[in-house]
Amino acid sequence: PSKIYDVFHEICIQADYYDDIFVEELGAERFREPEVRHFSKGQLKTLWKDFNDIIKELDAYIDYLRDERSFAVALDAAVMTLMKLDCVLAPQGKLRSDLEKQISTGLQKGQLSDAEKLTEIMDALHKLRSDYDEARFQTSMYIPSFFISVRTPVALARVQEILRNDYNNAEKEIAHDRFVSGFYYLTFGIYNLLYRYSPPVKVEEALNNALKKVSGKKWPEAARNLHGFVQKVMLMTK
Repeated sequence: PSKIYDVFHEICIQADYYDDIFVEELGAERFREPEVRHFSKGQLKTLWKDFNDIIKELDAYIDYLRDERSFAVALDAAVMTLMKLDCVLAPQGKLRSDLEKQISTGLQKGQLSDAEKLTEIMDALHKLRSDYDEARFQTSMYIPSFFISVRTPVALARVQEILRNDYNNAEKEIAHDRFVSGFYYLTFGIYNLLYRYSPPVKVEEALNNALKKVSGKKWPEAARNLHGFVQKVMLMTK
C-alpha cells in the first residue's frame, strides 16, 4: 500500500506543479476544471498585503546581511521567505510553481556561490512582484481539493529528525551571540518542515504559535525565545 500511495503522491505533485504552467504558458486546455473554494474579497485584500509585506521585510534583511557579507545566512533567509510565502499564503497556479522553482534554486548544490544564488532568487522575487499585480495575484489564490496532499504526513520522531540539524546549528550560533544566524537557522528549519511535510497537529500549532510570539522582537530575544520553543518540540515524547 505504501508504494501505491507514493506513486499517487508523485503523480499529484507533478500534476499540481505543471498543469498551470501548461495552461498559462502553452495555452493547454483542462480536461476538467479543478474543484476549488474561493476566498472573500476581504481575505484576498489581506493576502495581497501579506504577500507584499513579506517580500519587503526580506528586502530589509537582505540589505543588512549583504552589508555584513553573510551570504550563506542571507540565502537561507531568502529560501525561508519563499517557503513562508507558500506556507502562509498557500498560493496555487503558476505563482506557486514560480515560488517552487526558486526554492529549488536556493537548495540545489552546484557551481553557483551563495551570493550568486541569492542574486538569482532576489531578482526572480522582484520580477514576481512586478509581474503579479493584485488582479493576477488573486487568480492564484484559492483552496483546491486534493486527492492526496502534496505534503507528506510525518510522525513526531521524524519531525525531530528533520529539525535536529538546524536546531543544533542555531544553538551553537546563539551560544556565541550570533543571534541573526541563530534565528535564521531556526526559522529555516521550521518553514522547511512545514513546506515539505504535514506534522502532527500539536507540533504544527506549537511552531506556528512560536513564530507569532517572536514576531517583531529584537534579534537576541527572538533567537533565544524561538530556540526555547523549538527545544520543547525536540523534547516531546508523544
